Amino acid sequence: MTGPAVTEPAVTQPAVTFQRLAGLLEAGLSLAKAKHELAAELADLEPAAAQQLERLLALAERFGSPTGNLLAHLASDYRRRARLADRINLISALPKATATLVGWLPLGCLLAAQLFGLNPFDAIFRNALAGTSVAMGLLLLWMSRQITRRMVAKAQKLVNARGAELDSVAEVTLAVMAGLPIGRILELGTNSKVRKTLELADRNGVAVSSLLSNQLAMEQDAVALEIETAIERLQVRLLLPVGLLVLPALVLLAVLPTGIALLSN
Repeated sequence: MTGPAVTEPAVTQPAVTFQRLAGLLEAGLSLAKAKHELAAELADLEPAAAQQLERLLALAERFGSPTGNLLAHLASDYRRRARLADRINLISALPKATATLVGWLPLGCLLAAQLFGLNPFDAIFRNALAGTSVAMGLLLLWMSRQITRRMVAKAQKLVNARGAELDSVAEVTLAVMAGLPIGRILELGTNSKVRKTLELADRNGVAVSSLLSNQLAMEQDAVALEIETAIERLQVRLLLPVGLLVLPALVLLAVLPTGIALLSN
């Protein structure tokens, strides 16, 4: 039995294309010939990746930098993004799934009680106390979802911000490898850590691309650890709306109407 075809994630597809392009250059093809051979793959690149590629190739051509090494580093950067994205998705899946499951639990219990013949819906429409109880339960559920979404959005904001910092370091590293002078990069504006690294390399005449690559690797590990910690804290914090709002909503939505229905019968 044949399984479904596996497609590469959108983030890793540019990495594959850039690595193939670097391989063709290493094999001896000219850049124009290599781009012609991979014309279909290059045309399928997402706009941001295609623009970054053309920008870096233009810099390399202008400053006479080796293109193959630059493309290999660009492919490595996209693989880094893919690994970090996969890691984030993996560790954030559990709290998101838990929040969704717990949020639907009171309504699920109410439907289950109806299916088992306890008929809480009849009590809801006929008894003012049961109707009020359901209205209050729905309000608590709505509040729980709002709080949960804000918690998740705050964690996502941290992930996006730290990911943008990593991408900034990677962009500067690639620009240096493409031959852009350090002074020009400093004029364009960088974050404080990158600026200090560039100034250090400029003062001592060392290979700035190596320093930036090491800095990128260290920051990636630090960011991954920070994100894991933030999501683990999120998972603990999500217990607060569960205990304070969802469980009371469960009582108001399912337990109380079902009890009223049983007493009425």
